[in-house]
Amino acid sequence: KLDLTSLNSAADSNHTCDIVYDDRSDRFSETNSTQNNPGAERAKKVYSVLSKRNKAIANVQHFAEVPVEFLPDILSSIRDYSEYHLQEGDVPKKDDSDVESVSIVYEILRRWDKALTMFESLSDCKTR
Repeated sequence: KLDLTSLNSAADSNHTCDIVYDDRSDRFSETNSTQNNPGAERAKKVYSVLSKRNKAIANVQHFAEVPVEFLPDILSSIRDYSEYHLQEGDVPKKDDSDVESVSIVYEILRRWDKALTMFESLSDCKTR
């Protein structure tokens, strides 16, 4: 079952398995049996969580324990996850309820006080 309560639970909801019957091997996915790209499906689920949180301006409250040094990786991952529908192969269609990735990036940079502290310390270095 798809669990959108956290990024980890959404990613962990991406179960696939191989089923062999009548000497044929087919791919089965819990959410879509025609899905041939589990990575794209996982990215869609994670991006869905980020999008829903962004609409409530609630992403940053989930990053309290994340070190600010991960900020570049977080921003890069947002871009990567937002492009789930552009991957090669049989991929999920873009969900109309998804927000634009720049909206999530803006929320994080604007609302995450650790990010603001990092930028302030960088600007202090330049003025010395």
